[in-house]
Order: sequence, then structure tokens, then C-alpha cells
Amino acid sequence: MAVITHRLRSNWIVLAITFFALGIRVYRLDFFALRGDESFTVQFSMLPEEELFEGIRSVEPNPPLYYYALRGWMSIAGQSEYSSRFFSVFFGVLCVPLIYALGRTLGDRAIGSTAALIVAVNPFQLFHSQDVRNYTLWPVLTLVEWLCLWRALHRWSSRAWAGYALFALLGLYTHYYHLFVVLAENAVVYSLLARRMWLPAAYSRDRRRLLLTWIAAQAVVVAGFVAWLSVGSTRALTGISSGASPSLLEVIGRTLAAFVAGESIPDDPTPWLVLPAAMLIGVGAAVSLRRPNGGARLMLISAIGPLLCVFVVSQVRPLYRPRYLNATAPAYYLLAAHGLAWLARQPRGRWIGASAATAWLAISGYAHANALFDPRFAKSPDLRARAAYFVSQQQPVDVIIQNYPDPSLGYYYHGSAPLLVVPSGYLDAARRTETEAVLRDLLARDRRIWFAPLTSAEWDYDGTVGRWLARRADRVWRGSIAGLDVVLYEAPSVFTANIRPLEVVLEPSFRLVGYRVSADRIRPGESLQLVLYWLTDSTPDMDYNVFTHVLDAAGALRAQQDNAPVGGTYPTSQWTAGEIIVDTYDLALPIDLSPGVYRIEVGLYDWRTGARVTTAQGQDRVLLPVIIQVEP
Repeated sequence: MAVITHRLRSNWIVLAITFFALGIRVYRLDFFALRGDESFTVQFSMLPEEELFEGIRSVEPNPPLYYYALRGWMSIAGQSEYSSRFFSVFFGVLCVPLIYALGRTLGDRAIGSTAALIVAVNPFQLFHSQDVRNYTLWPVLTLVEWLCLWRALHRWSSRAWAGYALFALLGLYTHYYHLFVVLAENAVVYSLLARRMWLPAAYSRDRRRLLLTWIAAQAVVVAGFVAWLSVGSTRALTGISSGASPSLLEVIGRTLAAFVAGESIPDDPTPWLVLPAAMLIGVGAAVSLRRPNGGARLMLISAIGPLLCVFVVSQVRPLYRPRYLNATAPAYYLLAAHGLAWLARQPRGRWIGASAATAWLAISGYAHANALFDPRFAKSPDLRARAAYFVSQQQPVDVIIQNYPDPSLGYYYHGSAPLLVVPSGYLDAARRTETEAVLRDLLARDRRIWFAPLTSAEWDYDGTVGRWLARRADRVWRGSIAGLDVVLYEAPSVFTANIRPLEVVLEPSFRLVGYRVSADRIRPGESLQLVLYWLTDSTPDMDYNVFTHVLDAAGALRAQQDNAPVGGTYPTSQWTAGEIIVDTYDLALPIDLSPGVYRIEVGLYDWRTGARVTTAQGQDRVLLPVIIQVEP
């Protein structure tokens, strides 16, 4: 009766922990906008069937299972932020009873309950439970895989062996890094066979049976994985390169810090904050080494093996990120639960264990509160506001250009202006020519171009799009929208109607055909935008700098900006004959500038000698016919 009562009490405790895990995962589930990877996942999963398969096969460096599973879910529940994220919540919550079952199987109910509580409140798992990616499905499959493997090793069962092979294969179809988990399991089994440290009755007299069964299970897994690699994926071995190549100590430290405290704690105090949990994990690992138990060995090798594999491979290719090891996180939590259980049984260890566990819980709460309420750790900027701004400001002639395929704007933006990604891929020589043709075609129309620049080594790595627009389009506004830098340009057919025309010829072939100032009245300390519009009859054979000076009534210089044209990015020797060059300057006026009337002079000079280029009338400057009134 006491055993039944204890079992019921444990089940009720786990049920309460599971519902608690559900509650904190659905809290503010859709408060933050979908970040870039989430937006991509939602939109990518709902592509037409043929496009989705082709995208996974040739573009996306992740296997197909999560995308097809999410596709099925969203076809029923919809594509809203809440419904799409709830798919991850489900698996994040499912990890709680599964790790309890594994902890109870490998140790006892106390270990299982402790591990379940760790998963329920862990900030790293909370983050991924609210993220539309495959990082909660993956640990669920791994936990079931370990349960099946343990039962198959403990007592021969064709059902357990089939379950192991199935879930190992599903893990590989969820994340390619699951290969490291399978390799760790091979290390466990072959170490048991080689050293005979632990073999259950089913295999103690027939080690050959275990070996052949294991080889058969691995053959099924390998055959199923190779089938996908040969038929479906061309990116498994060539496309995975997003990450870092840290040292072994950095890999261990960053992995523990993420698994313990998540990624919403300031960097400096993180080593001290993770110390209590790291101590429990270390005690659990030490206890496991002392036990000739296959389950303890399974958890220890499953925690260390994949980490070492990722470290080794990342020295060749940048493969490391903490989330790429999330399938092994339950092993660390189980080791910590083992350590806490061992300390609880020691007369002098109870207070140490209780203090470490309390500190870990406090750190988890602090980290999760940061993720929910501290803007420094916000999951994403206010992408909804960004999309709403574009809708509110757009005109019929507008087009929005991104120089990187960030899918967030595409998920939230539903305006009438076309949303284009330029360039269409990595900016090699062919795409550079294609990009210039697309931009030239846009500028040939009556267009306003909203440009959202984003530097990426995998796309517009040298800022070609922004540089090309800055040279040939007129920047009429620049600002930040929900953390995103945005520039508004006007095409020549639009801005030529608003410029103040000039017709000044500077020898040998330059013409200043117009200018524009942002304001005729300004206050000290403010910045005056000056735009010069140049034209050349033939490509100059040397480079000149432009000078722009603000002069007071006595002709004294009070502000200036001198550089090569277009912010130093467009030397005159590269100008094309007949093309209008848009040359923008931001003249910062001194804070102590006296009120009064000011003038602007501009011109060209040889930066090597300082000699100015003269006009056809022999003047070495152009005094613009504009008066700037500086007000008190």
C-alpha cells in the first residue's frame, strides 16, 4: 500500500509540474513578433508541396520532418504567431513527463521528478518552447530513443529495438547533428560489449546476440538516413556552416551556460551564475563514473560524446552553436538530478544540494524574466510596427528593397508596394551584373525606393545595393524603424523636379546641374543636409575630392565636409558620362554658432596637391545661390 501511495504521489507531482510547464510556456506566447528564423519556418512550411520538397532538397540545410509536421499542424490550427508557436510548446511540455520516465527508469522517481522540474523551468528550454523551430521536437525524439534503447539493452525486446531504430531515424530526419547522438550511443554499446562492465541477463551469456542485434538496428538507421541523403537532400554535407569554431573550453563553457541559464543573462556574471548547476552536473557525472550501470554510462557518454564531436568538426567548419546540441541537454539535466539525489543522501551534503538547487531555480527565474521583460534580451524587434510604418507611408510608386532575404518583413507586411530581395542570391560576378540591371530598371521608372540594408557575408557582403543607390538616387529620408535602418530614395525622374537647378561647368568635364538643401532655416548644433547633383560629359582620368563649406557673413569658414564623392565611395574616375551623380553631405553646424545669415560654397580639388578645379569663368569655387538663416 505504501508503494502504491508513493507511486500515486509521484505521478501527481509530475502531472503538476507538467501543467506548470504548460502555463509558463503559453504565457506571452505571442507577445513578441516572430523572429527571422521563425518567420522563415512558417512561410517555408506552407509552400506548395513541390516547392517545399525542392527547397529542403536544394536550399534548406535542415532535414524534412519538422517542416512537414508543422505544415500539417498549421493546416489545422492556422499560421498565426500563437498557433505556430504552440506546436513547439507541445513538444517542450512533452519533454517533462518523458525525462521523468527516463530518470525513473535509470534511477528512481526522485531523480525523474527533479529532472522534470529542471526542464519545466529551464530558460533555455522555455525559449525554444516558444520558438517555431525544431529544437523541442528534437529532444522529445531523443528522449524516446534513449528510453527504447535502455529497455532494449536491459531486456531483449523486438518492440524496444524497433522503437529505438525508428526514433533514431526520426531524430536524423529532424536535425543532421543527431548523427553525433547516434555515434555516442554506439560508443555506449561497444564499450559495454568490450569491457563487460555491465550486461543484463538477456545478453550476459550471449554477447553475440547483442552485437548482431545492434548492428541490425544501426543498419536500419543508416539505410533510412542514406535514403534521404541520396533521394532528397543535397545540403546535408555541404550546407551546414552556420556557427562558430571555439576552443574546447569555450564549447564546454558556452554549452553549460546555455543549458543552465539560457541566453538572456549578461555575459560577464554568467560563469558565476551557472556555478551551482555546473557543480550538480559534475557531482552527477562523478557518481555515474562510480556505478557499473549501463544507464549512467548512457547519460554520461550522451552528454559528452556529441559535444566533443561538434568541437572536432567545428575546427574544420564553423558548426558550433549551443542550440545545435539541445538534443543532449536532457542528459545534463539527468546528471544534475543524479548529483542532487546523491547529495540529498549524504548527511553533510543535503544543505549543499538544497542551496545549489535553490540557486539554480532563482537563476532560471531571473533569466526567464529577462527574456520576457528586458528589452536587451527581446526575442525580436517590433516587426509589426515596422510593417505598419511601411503601409502608412507608402505611395503608389513605392517599392521596398531588402538586400538580404530576412523573412520577418514578408510575414507581417501586407501593403501594396512590391517587396523585393536584391540581389537574388550570393553576390558573385553574374549576380552583380543582374543586380545592377534590376536597380537600373527601377530607377528608370517614377519610383520611390525604401531600402532596408543588412550586411551579410552570405548575400550582399560588400554593400553593393546601398552603394549603387546612394550614387544614383536621391536620399530624402533616413531613420530607424523598430531597430531597422531604413533609407528612402527617389529616382531621377522624381527628384529632378525638386532640385534647385544650376548650370556650372568645372574644367575639364564636370557640370554641377543642381543642388538641394534640407532647410533654409536651422538652429545651432543641427545638421544641414546638402545634396549636389553632378554630371560629366566624359569619364575623368583622375580622382578629385569635393569640398562643401558653410561661410558666415564675413566669409569665414564655420562648418565643412570634404571627401571623395558619395561619401568617398564613388571616385570621379569611375563616373559614367551622361549619368547624374547624387552626392549627399551632412554639414554639422557648431553648437555655438551665432544666429545670422550664412552661405554655402562647393567645388572640386586635386586631393594630392590641393589645387582646386576652376569654372569656365576661372573661379575656384561655386557659391550656391541660397541663404541659410541660423536662428537663436
